[in-house]
Amino acid sequence: MPVICEQNDWARKHLGEKIIVGWMHGDEPDNASRWERAKGYGPPILPEKIIQDYQKIRANDSSRPVLLNLGQGVAGTDGMAEACGRAARKTTRQYVQGGDIVSFDIYRPS
Repeated sequence: MPVICEQNDWARKHLGEKIIVGWMHGDEPDNASRWERAKGYGPPILPEKIIQDYQKIRANDSSRPVLLNLGQGVAGTDGMAEACGRAARKTTRQYVQGGDIVSFDIYRPS
């Protein structure tokens, strides 16, 4: 099964593998990010960082597209979408410069 995956150490050593059809950023970088060593959430990953990461990914392999999946704040209008995608609407045009294929999630209440 073909995969779109993180361009980690293993993947960079196996660039010739046909199973890898694309590269992926971390999921929903425009959402608040979980603190690594503390409880709670911090700010989104800045668009500038996503664009820099995109350029590094492309420098390692320009033959495959890079997928950038944004959070529900891009299109959602409810309170949860607003809370999850604090920066999304203001910065979407910047974020999309960090991907060749761009998508976003929408969550429905259960």
